[in-house]
Amino acid sequence: MTLPYAVSIRTRRRLHANTAWIEALTAHARTRRASRGPDDPPADLLDLLVDAREDDALAFTDLEAAQSISINLGNLYRVGGTGLAWLLAAHAAHDTARPDGIAREDWTGAVVKEVLRVYPAVTLTSRTLADDAAFGDVIVPAGTSVYLSPLLLHTDPRWWRADPGRFDPARWLAAEVHDPHAYLPYGAGPRRCTGDRLANAVLESAADLLADRRTTGSSGLPARRWGSVTQPRRLRISVASAG
Repeated sequence: MTLPYAVSIRTRRRLHANTAWIEALTAHARTRRASRGPDDPPADLLDLLVDAREDDALAFTDLEAAQSISINLGNLYRVGGTGLAWLLAAHAAHDTARPDGIAREDWTGAVVKEVLRVYPAVTLTSRTLADDAAFGDVIVPAGTSVYLSPLLLHTDPRWWRADPGRFDPARWLAAEVHDPHAYLPYGAGPRRCTGDRLANAVLESAADLLADRRTTGSSGLPARRWGSVTQPRRLRISVASAG
């Protein structure tokens, strides 16, 4: 596309770099598709994309497969990276010591869930209604954009069994923690983040490593930098061995 004259050099460079990135991924998808046999099992997401069929036709072009890979990688690094930053901040600001009698794996998962509850990377999301919908006594017509906040859901005492205003990983060890649909760190439904399991695996591995280390921050919890992805502002963390 032709860029407006007023677009900065920095923006032009980023757009050109993105174009080169997509072109490289598209070429990679084309090569992968040509090298695969009809009975080869998929080894990764790209294999699933290039193998996908719909009515005996390819479900995705090489470009669409490349774009999907790019989106998933971007979500992993941006959303997953933001989750990792909040995990570090939470370890520095809160007591995350594992209670006696709790398995290490269970506690690691509980810490990650609590970080995603209190510090969700995506604090505001929206959907456009395909049909009229009723929200209590209010009828919202189709075509309306409806906004919801995971952050507000995660901290609303109406939906949680224990005080949601307190950072407490132990809440996740209970049989019942919250009402349905009150916990949406990765969204829900068919538009749920496709990188949620990979991001969780990264966060749980990081939480397991931090369990044996001392994490300190310069001045408590950092402020939030609000945006499409809400990140910690001016995060400064020191990680050292527990000994």
